[in-house]
Amino acid sequence: WTAVAERIILNSPAMMLFFLVFVFLSVASVSIVPAIFIETHLSDQEAAHDRRMAAHAEATRQREADMLTHVFKAVDEAGRGAVTLTSVLRALKDAGLEDSLQNEELGAYEDLVDI
Repeated sequence: WTAVAERIILNSPAMMLFFLVFVFLSVASVSIVPAIFIETHLSDQEAAHDRRMAAHAEATRQREADMLTHVFKAVDEAGRGAVTLTSVLRALKDAGLEDSLQNEELGAYEDLVDI
């Protein structure tokens, strides 16, 4: 193709500008197109990671809320809708609460203590 380009440039020197632009854009597009696909792929991966992290955080929050609801119901034996610090501390020492949490698959007793 260089022989053809050379003949054209000799007949019309202004065509050199065309060939320079043509070669530049050809080389540039070879670099730019893959970069666009890579950037899109990385953005998609980051968005998927963010969605997974948000789903995990929501699942953890929901599990903790369910655990606290279960503990509150266990501590509020009278059904008054209120508990005292003494009753909560007594329930935390109770082995039955730990078994109840495990039976309901709400998490380990240590998780409750962390909350």
